[in-house]
Amino acid sequence: MMYWIQPSPGKGMGLFAGRAIRRGERISSETPLCSQTLCEQSEEWYKMLKVQFDGLDPEGQATYLALPFRLELVRRRLYPLVKEYLADEEGINDEGALEEAFRRFLKIMAIFVANRIVIGSKVEDAFGIFAIRSRINHSCIPNASADFNEKTGHMEVYAVRDLEDGEEITISYIDVHFPSGLRNVILDAAYGFTCDCAACEGPEKEVREERRNRLFELQPTLYTMTHRYTYHAVPPTDTLQRNEDGLRLSYEYVALLKEEGIVGRELSKGYEYCGFWHLVKHEIQQATEFNEKAMENRRAWLGRELEFEGGEEGDGDDEEGDDEDE
Repeated sequence: MMYWIQPSPGKGMGLFAGRAIRRGERISSETPLCSQTLCEQSEEWYKMLKVQFDGLDPEGQATYLALPFRLELVRRRLYPLVKEYLADEEGINDEGALEEAFRRFLKIMAIFVANRIVIGSKVEDAFGIFAIRSRINHSCIPNASADFNEKTGHMEVYAVRDLEDGEEITISYIDVHFPSGLRNVILDAAYGFTCDCAACEGPEKEVREERRNRLFELQPTLYTMTHRYTYHAVPPTDTLQRNEDGLRLSYEYVALLKEEGIVGRELSKGYEYCGFWHLVKHEIQQATEFNEKAMENRRAWLGRELEFEGGEEGDGDDEEGDDEDE
């Protein structure tokens, strides 16, 4: 068995490796239990949700209802509208029966709001609920990545480093470049918990915080430098120094990521920066070597069967709708 769902200390349920898992190995691939487009995410989104939930088989409904939720995430102004809809849809006239039906459906709504995940880059793709993906807890030093494959319509989870048998599988819900204070403000506001992983509360917290602060500075700096060069927004007299700075900062960025154990998409981007600045300096062999490293690393967190497509990756992860199991 590749993984188990079992209690995770202080986090409710979690996903754990059922055997040793190699870096780049696919852990899971699943289609959504239900999904909604942005057009359907209107004031009456709950109507579409009820249709989709009622369309699930008993096993699918049980799987959905077992997911974590927070009732406070559902806007209270929807309560009277939902009650009116349920009364009309199910023909409920008794106030007690209506209240009971409303409470049942309120949980269904809260599960959707707490666990919905962006599943594409287009307006028509919007949000989905994934049974396995929703069980994966957060870490600021994740050992796995989760991305929606638009070609297959599956949410895919891959190991970004080797995992031991019994190790908890984790992903990051937020941008791992952020300092711990900012990370936990975002996690508390969006998901209702703060993180106690090694990067936030471990014995090397102060050293790690220094590295994260520097990564937080380097990420936008490298992005800006690369794009300014691409669009020739730097005076020619600054070219040589800029090239040296770009390469030096890229190497520093990669070194810090490795020290922090951040080896997913961020490390791929770091290798791309190194390759870019070597290419700018006409150092073709070094540029090729770093581009090959970027390709290999991308295959690890996107899947070994995928080819490197180049281009810019999104620098922030979306990770809307995840909820740490409470």
